[in-house]
Amino acid sequence: MVPRYDLEKIKFGVDQKTWARAVELYEADKVSEVEESYIGFTARVSGTHPYDVAVSETHYDRGHCNCFVGRQDILCKHMVALAIWAVRRGAPLSDEDKKQKNKVSFCGRTGDLDDKESVQVKEKIREAQKYIKAWRGPSKKWVT
Repeated sequence: MVPRYDLEKIKFGVDQKTWARAVELYEADKVSEVEESYIGFTARVSGTHPYDVAVSETHYDRGHCNCFVGRQDILCKHMVALAIWAVRRGAPLSDEDKKQKNKVSFCGRTGDLDDKESVQVKEKIREAQKYIKAWRGPSKKWVT
């Protein structure tokens, strides 16, 4: 089974701290006993304790983990580590793979898009909108 997300989507959708810790878990071979099912991937991820983790085949941020963070329905480093495994199948990460790039940069091209390019850009935007999540935390953190 091939997940419908890739490393770039995972990197863009998680904060730097979660990404860094998930990469550490993945590179230390802490993701084990991986199984595939009709809904996605399950595994045992060793952290402070061994945790039972699952992620969807379609969305890396849908699943569960029995760690403290995961039990609060918050995406945790264990789920992200399993999602990395689902994409890479245990293969090593390159230095470029480990870099988290979630800032938009300008390519330098200016001018109008032709019809084909316009359709492609709209499709990319539509696809990216699937990864926008509503903030469920306290409102006082909006303005920090």
